[in-house]
Amino acid sequence: MLSTLLYKLTHPSALYEGSELNAQFVILSLLHLVICFVLLGICASDYLCPTVSIISQGKSQKGILAAILLSWCNSSPDLFTNFMSWTSSNAASLSVGEVLGSCGFILCVVQGAILIVMAPINAQLEADHNRHVQRDLTFILMAMSMMLYVCLRNKVTLLNCTIMLSIYVGYIISKAGISLRNHQEQDDSYSMEIDATDEPDLNLKFSVLSALDYNALYSLMQKSSGLGGDEITLRTLNSGVSDVEYVAPRPLTAPGDTFRERPYYDRPMAHSSPSTFEAYHDEENASEMQSLEAVPIVYDRALHNRMFRLKNGMINVLAPQLIDFQHQSLPSKCIVIPMVPFTVLLRLSCPQHEKLLHDGQNSRKAVTLDSQTLILLLIQAIFAPLCSTVLVCTLLDVSISWRFMLATLIASIFLLAGILSLLWKVINYNKFSLNEISAHDERGLFKLMSLEQPVILVVNSIGILNCILWISMLANTLVEVMVLYQELTGISEAVLGLTIFSWGNSVSDLMSNVAMCKLHFKIEVENQSQRDQLASRYFFISLSACFGGILLNSLIGIGLSGFVSMLLGSEGVSENSFWFLRSVSLGSQGMDYKFILSVAFILTQNVVLLLFFSGFKPFGNFLARNFRSIGIFLCTWWALATVLNVAIETAGKKSS
Repeated sequence: MLSTLLYKLTHPSALYEGSELNAQFVILSLLHLVICFVLLGICASDYLCPTVSIISQGKSQKGILAAILLSWCNSSPDLFTNFMSWTSSNAASLSVGEVLGSCGFILCVVQGAILIVMAPINAQLEADHNRHVQRDLTFILMAMSMMLYVCLRNKVTLLNCTIMLSIYVGYIISKAGISLRNHQEQDDSYSMEIDATDEPDLNLKFSVLSALDYNALYSLMQKSSGLGGDEITLRTLNSGVSDVEYVAPRPLTAPGDTFRERPYYDRPMAHSSPSTFEAYHDEENASEMQSLEAVPIVYDRALHNRMFRLKNGMINVLAPQLIDFQHQSLPSKCIVIPMVPFTVLLRLSCPQHEKLLHDGQNSRKAVTLDSQTLILLLIQAIFAPLCSTVLVCTLLDVSISWRFMLATLIASIFLLAGILSLLWKVINYNKFSLNEISAHDERGLFKLMSLEQPVILVVNSIGILNCILWISMLANTLVEVMVLYQELTGISEAVLGLTIFSWGNSVSDLMSNVAMCKLHFKIEVENQSQRDQLASRYFFISLSACFGGILLNSLIGIGLSGFVSMLLGSEGVSENSFWFLRSVSLGSQGMDYKFILSVAFILTQNVVLLLFFSGFKPFGNFLARNFRSIGIFLCTWWALATVLNVAIETAGKKSS
C-alpha cells in the first residue's frame, strides 16, 4: 500500500493515469511542475552545492577542479533532466528542445533583463573583463554551431557528443590557464583592492528562495569562492582569524622567556585578582546583606522564554528560510510558506554539517556539542538512510523488501554509533582532573577533532547521495509530466522543451542574475565612482554566470547525456558497425525547423554580443548609451523566436 502510494506520487504517469485535458488536470499538473522546479533549485543550490563545498574545503586539490564540481552541482537540475530525457523516456527531442530553449532564454531574456537593470548605472567592463566575455562568447559560438549541425542532420551521433565534450574540455583548460596566471600575478604583487583581473565563479546559480531574498543572496555571495578575496562588505565583519600571532609549541628543555602570554587561553586564572575592588565597609557582612536584599528572580515568563527559544531553535535548524520572515518580500513569502514541509524533509534527509564541536568559551566546558546539533544528527542518522532506501526503490521501481530494510537498519546503527562515540569523547574530555597537564590536554583535543572529521565526512556523504537521489527523482517527474502533456495535447516534444521545460529550468537564472546586478545598492560606498566600480563588478559576474550556464547546459547536457545513453545502448539508439557512428534520431521526419530557427536566433544574438564586447570603441559606446533599448530588443528577439516556433507547430498540425 505504502509503496504504491509513493510510486504514484513520484511517477506522474501513474498518478494521472486515465486523466483528460481539463481544468482540474491542468491546475494540478502545473502546480506539480512549479513545486518540482522550485525544489530542484533548492535541493541543488541550498543542499548539494554547500555540502560539496564543505567536503572540498578539506582537500588539497583545490582550485579549478573544485570550481568545476561546484558548477556541475549548480546546474544539476538541468543536467539530470536532460539525462533522464535520454535514458528513461527516450525523449531526445525534448532534451534538445530544453537545451536550446534554456540557452536562448538565458542569452536573450536574462541578458536583456541584466542590461535593463544596469541602464541607470555607468557600468563599464575593463579590458580583462572584455577578454573573459569574448572567450566565453567564442566557445558559445562553437557550441551553437555544433548544435546547428546536429539539428540539420536531425540526429545526434556518438561522435557529435565526443566533439561537444572536447569543446567543453578546451573551455575548462582555458579557464584553468587564466586562473593560474591570475594567481601568479597575485602572488607577485598582492593588493587589497578589488582585483579586476581575477575571474569569478562563472556558474553562480541560486535557488528561487535565495534570489527573492536579497539578504540571503548577499550572504551566499560573500561565501562563494568568486568573491572570497574582495573587500566588499556591508559592515566590518568578524573574520574568525585571531589577530594574535601563533606561537609554535617548543620542547620543555628549550630555553625560553621567563614569561610568555598564551594567546589561546583567554580565561582568567583561578588565583588572579579581581579587576576592581569593592567599596570598604566597617561591617564585614554589609555587602552580603545588600546582595541578599536584591530584587528576587521572577519566574513568571521563564516557561514563555524557554518555549520561544525552542521555537527559534527549531526554525533555525529545520526551516531557516523562515528566519526574519516578516522582513521578506511578498513573492518570497508566497513561495516560502508552501515549501516549508518539503524543505523540512530535505533538511532531515540531506545532512549538511560544516562543524560539530565548538569552543565552550561561554561555559565551564572546554569543548561543546550543541544540543540542537546533536538532536538533529540523531534524527538524520535514522531518517537519512531510510530516505535513501525509499528513493532508490522508487527510482528502480522495486518493492522495499526486508533486505533493503536490514541494510537501512545497519547504516543507521553505524551512524548512531559514530555520533554517540563522538559525544562520549566530548564528555570524557570535559571531565575535570588535577592530573591533566597542558600538553596532554592539547593531545586530547587533537584526538577529539580527528574523530570529528570522519563523522562529518560520512554524514555529509550521505547528504550528497540523497541530494542526487532527490534531484534524479524530481527530474524524472518533470520529464514524465512533459511526456504526459505531449500525449494529451499532441504538441511536439520540441515545442514543450523550447517553452515550458526551458522556462521552468531558467527562471532561477533570471531571478538570481537580476538580483545579483542590484546587489551593489546594498553596499555602502563613499562616492559614485566606487558605486560604478561595484556595479561593473556585479555586471561582469552576472554575464559570466550566464555564459557558463549556457556552455554547461549545451555541451554537457547533450554531449555527456547522449554519450552515456549511446554507450549503454539505451532504447532508440541505432547500432552501427562503427561505435562512434551510433546515433539517436530527434524524432521528426526530416529537419525540425523549430530547432533550426532557434539555433539561428541564438547564433545571431551571439554574434551581436561579440560585436558589443569586442573592444571596438564605436560598438562599446553604442552599448553604453543604449543599455535599456538593447535589453528590451534582446527580450523581444527571443519572444519573436518563440512565437515563430509556436506558429510553425500550429501550421504543421493543421496541415497534418
